[in-house]
Amino acid sequence: MSDQELAEYIPVHGDRLRIRKKIGQRGNEFSKRKNKLLKILHEKLEKRASGRKRPRDSSSDVEEETMRRPYGNKNAAKDTRQIEIGWIHKTYHRYKQVRAKTGGGTRKIMLPKDAMKENIMEEAKRLFFPDGVSPKGPLSKFEFDIWDFSERKFRDNITLNEMYEETKMPLLRFYLSTYEKGTEDISTKQSDPRTTGADSIEVHL
Repeated sequence: MSDQELAEYIPVHGDRLRIRKKIGQRGNEFSKRKNKLLKILHEKLEKRASGRKRPRDSSSDVEEETMRRPYGNKNAAKDTRQIEIGWIHKTYHRYKQVRAKTGGGTRKIMLPKDAMKENIMEEAKRLFFPDGVSPKGPLSKFEFDIWDFSERKFRDNITLNEMYEETKMPLLRFYLSTYEKGTEDISTKQSDPRTTGADSIEVHL
């Protein structure tokens, strides 16, 4: 508004000057805030633009990505492998898989890929004999062994990863084999514990 138009509402000249000064100050403050916000926005846009990856056809990027990419499948790059493990117990000359409701079942666990038979056995005992005791009795009552997925004794001189490489199976299953001390282990009596006859195995998969 012009001074003459403003005089119709504010007759005193000094009052009009003070009002115009006050309005000018508020305008300057608004302008400063606006400029500050624009500056912050501009900085964020510049930072985002500088953080973008270079074109993927860049030879240096391709080389860097190749160096980061693991060879072979994902499992080969891991330090651990997953296995399934169950419990088979000898009762009355027959090996039978112990059900989950009686302390057995099949568990999935992760072990180092360089784990061997003794490591698998240690983990199996921890699972099926928590605190050294199971529904079938304490650890001290039994003899132990580890069978592989084909229900044969697992070799002592092979690692878990070597077993995976050898069998090419996606998931290996092992069994903790137990029988009471003082009884005969039929798996040592026969070359193949799956042999039919008086001493047989009943496994529920």
